[in-house]
Amino acid sequence: MPHVFRESGKPTLETTMGGQKILRELTTQETNSLTKILSDMVLPEADKQQPIGLLVTHIIAAKQALVNYEQWLGLRQQRRKIAAN
Repeated sequence: MPHVFRESGKPTLETTMGGQKILRELTTQETNSLTKILSDMVLPEADKQQPIGLLVTHIIAAKQALVNYEQWLGLRQQRRKIAAN
């Protein structure tokens, strides 16, 4: 289950994706969105789960896209080295 904590004074999301632990510092916008949802006194706790879940899903998807891109760059670099030899 994802949770947020402060690391070096900065809000950080921790979750697991594909068996791999992910730590990601939240942006100011993400922190503000999360704070807005959590501080809404009119919205029942159960109804807060969906927008929080969507926010966390967005963060995880962005992180996975970055990981995929970095892996692709690494493979491309390896192929160029092999082709150069």
